[in-house]
Amino acid sequence: MSFARFVLEKLPQLAERLGRNDVTDWLAAQDSVEVDGQWMWISGGDRLLDEAEMKLDWARARGLVDEAAIRRLQGEYRSDDSDTVAIDVD
Repeated sequence: MSFARFVLEKLPQLAERLGRNDVTDWLAAQDSVEVDGQWMWISGGDRLLDEAEMKLDWARARGLVDEAAIRRLQGEYRSDDSDTVAIDVD
């Protein structure tokens, strides 16, 4: 589970705020591509983000989420993504 999805699940009030705002319309207007059967959105010209990441970025940019809550959740988050591989870069 991505950190963004974790945040959205842990902060139900954020999901409610997103539902009351125009995030769905905004998301539909963003450039997206299908990668391995999953829709990803292009952010900043060179980043691919999933829906949860896009929504969290949108909420943070508009002050809909408390940054202290984000920092608290970073301490609780444990990724279970077995596809993640660490590499050394010289």
